[in-house]
Amino acid sequence: MMTANRSSFRLSLIALTLGGLAALPVTAHSQDKSPAGFPIDWSHSHVAYRQGASLKEVKKIESDPRYLLHQYMQQQAERRGLSAKKGNSKNPLTIDWAVSLGNGAVAQNMFPAKFDFATTNTASCSDWVVFGLNVTGDTTAAGGKQANLIAFNNLYGTAGSCAATPAVLFSYADTSGPITTSPVISYLDNGAQVAFVANEGGKATLRVIKYKSGDGTAAAAPVALPGTGSQVSFQYSSTTNTNSPLYIDYFNDAAYVGDDGGFLYKISPVFGGGTPAQVWKATLAGKLTGPVLDQANNVVLVGSSNGDLYSRKAADGTQAAAALIVGDGSTSGGIVDPPVIVEEGIGVTTYAFATTGCDSTSSNNGLLYEASETATTLVKLATENIGTASTIAGTCATNNLHSPTLDDAAYNGTAGNDYVCGTQSSFFSGSGKVAPELYSFSFPSGGGAIGSGSSTTPSSMNSSDECSPITYFTSNSTSKIFMGMGYSSQGTVNSYTVSGTGGFSAATSVTTPNGLGGTSGIIVDNTSATAGLANVYFSGLTAGNVSATSGSCKSFSVTAKSSGTTVTLTGTGFNFTVGSTIVVSGFSGTIPATYNGTWVVGSVSGTTSLTYTDTSASTDNTSSNGTASWGVCGFQLSQSGLS
Repeated sequence: MMTANRSSFRLSLIALTLGGLAALPVTAHSQDKSPAGFPIDWSHSHVAYRQGASLKEVKKIESDPRYLLHQYMQQQAERRGLSAKKGNSKNPLTIDWAVSLGNGAVAQNMFPAKFDFATTNTASCSDWVVFGLNVTGDTTAAGGKQANLIAFNNLYGTAGSCAATPAVLFSYADTSGPITTSPVISYLDNGAQVAFVANEGGKATLRVIKYKSGDGTAAAAPVALPGTGSQVSFQYSSTTNTNSPLYIDYFNDAAYVGDDGGFLYKISPVFGGGTPAQVWKATLAGKLTGPVLDQANNVVLVGSSNGDLYSRKAADGTQAAAALIVGDGSTSGGIVDPPVIVEEGIGVTTYAFATTGCDSTSSNNGLLYEASETATTLVKLATENIGTASTIAGTCATNNLHSPTLDDAAYNGTAGNDYVCGTQSSFFSGSGKVAPELYSFSFPSGGGAIGSGSSTTPSSMNSSDECSPITYFTSNSTSKIFMGMGYSSQGTVNSYTVSGTGGFSAATSVTTPNGLGGTSGIIVDNTSATAGLANVYFSGLTAGNVSATSGSCKSFSVTAKSSGTTVTLTGTGFNFTVGSTIVVSGFSGTIPATYNGTWVVGSVSGTTSLTYTDTSASTDNTSSNGTASWGVCGFQLSQSGLS
């Protein structure tokens, strides 16, 4: 049961939250402003704070936006007299906007990040979303200018009394290397900073930037970091980081992050000022996932491509408990996503979940693995099959399986459910792939082992599909889970209405964008009954995404000629406008090959012709064939699928 101290704090905290968070206490590491909103990033679905915490822990979680945001959304629903357990919306998701990200995408198991100024029920035009792109930034016209950190505000259009289309808040190019993991946003200074890891020269480097509005105007018109802003950086590893997003401990202004060489790091300061430095470095093995901090037990959990789940002391990085073997370390048998934890309080067991596409036993099945964890123990608690082995004896299917998600009931301490995308029981011979299957498992009110559940087959499934991580969200009376799927010639975003008993109570809704190759992880923002104020954000994975709305994300076959440095593209059905970012590809030959790159449209002639400037081009009157597209797209889908 919840203690009296915790209960009274929760009530006062909710009152402060609904009043705008102005009176939240400021920690020794905080910045000089009281928080007026919340950052939302990949980690919010990986930590659930539940009943039983002591006052000591409360002092930590009052500075953790993961906890505060969940309480805020729950109270918004309660104020409207709505239940998070009911509802059966079958409304399809629809596109609000799609913007070009040029040649870059948010990686499949990574997420955009968002800052919400959640002081009222009305979404703010100042809310913004940032995409970290897995491409090296470029500021030269010859190479085709390309941002790899780009943010948009003015998100809600006329529904939020904003302008009709989103605006670029900033567009930066880190020219030293790509951003392959999820960015994170500061909290106590109202989202004035962004931290991310770039693989600069093949070495993982932490950068913290104080951005400036107006730095850069498009994916194809960035400024070099830090523009008119400022930054601090720290090359923390001699190898790359492709799988480990930053986990921020806001209370202590520290970051936990791994690399591809099997090393786990604690770094501080991050957002509090000063140059980041290594606090400790722990030697593990394999390519590490994002770490997750169990504040109650002061333990960091992290998975690895070798199939192990590790437990390290947050204070000094030494071993808290022996690692557990979850996967077999094969191509699909590692842990590729961060674990998900349920915190019960100091001195109480924390429950941790991890997935693998191929378990460490002789069955070679996909697996949802549950462990119980304390400050000194890490013990296997339960396993559930969520996939099938290959038809070839002793081998596994090649699907990666991504992180599960918990529902509101599991967060709030009552009997809830754990949702995960695995694979079907039937194997597609010769493909090495198994089509996706969506599973749910019961999670008891007092914590403990997961139990029986149900499953359903996603629509538009294919043997080559791989699910993105699952995102759970409740808006008004409807709880939904969202996930992207796709392969080279197809992609969808699926949403399911789910019940309090773990059932899938509505048919899949498939969005209109053709997110080729699938999608990144998905961020969902607000709880609102007003259409257009609660939204879904993600990127496609490959160029040529097709939108049903004009002006967005379509691929065109084109011919090209050049006159000096002016290149003219000719085709049919263009929906580009002056200033649009376009990606040109597929041209070969000495001069035509220079046409390839990311460019800004300089002029248009109806729907059949456009020009752009390529300073490395020269006159070439011979027509060549290629492709022009909006590139990889960042999407916002409207709240019609949430209401």
